[in-house]
Amino acid sequence: MLIFAASPLFLQYIKLSLKIQLTIFSALIVVSMLVHRPWHNLSPIHSVIYFTPIYLLGIIYAMHQKAIADAIKSKSLHLGLATVALSALQVHVTGSYGNYHKSAIVSYAGFDLNILQKLLIIFFLLSVLAKLESRSIPLLSYLASISFGIYFIHPWVLLAFQRLSMERHLAFAPGPLIFLLKTLLILGISIGLAETLKRRLHQRSRYLIGY
Repeated sequence: MLIFAASPLFLQYIKLSLKIQLTIFSALIVVSMLVHRPWHNLSPIHSVIYFTPIYLLGIIYAMHQKAIADAIKSKSLHLGLATVALSALQVHVTGSYGNYHKSAIVSYAGFDLNILQKLLIIFFLLSVLAKLESRSIPLLSYLASISFGIYFIHPWVLLAFQRLSMERHLAFAPGPLIFLLKTLLILGISIGLAETLKRRLHQRSRYLIGY
């Protein structure tokens, strides 16, 4: 709702030159790195400050999709290696491999490297998908159609996992396998909930989960 209320600012952003758009985006990414995500993702204003540059990146990509796609299409390996390198740097420097959270916006707790890692992952996935755009892959088409539902539901599923200490049931597996199993479980449960809401609410489900 806050993003919707700020839509006149984003409409003005669309009218700016690419150079100014990138300057604003870069400045706000630095701000995001300093403020981190809100504690337990609960503060709306904190979240808007943190995620706004990602929204702006979506605007830039929508306006210059072909040029960006052409630029990254052959860079999958480089982007993938850069993502892994940044992940290793984050673990080595901070000892943390997850998202950065803090309760106070105006406080210093280091730079959030995870948001840069997520940006690299975005472009890595876009570069891979650019090679598949001429193919018809039913699973990817389905995930694309339900992606908004997954996006809005998965934080609640993650919260339930934490509250119920579900990861202890996966302790038999090594770390990477736990991550894979948890990802598949979160994805599967989110899809199941999205489809259930869709069947119950029909078209009205779009107002709740965007699907």
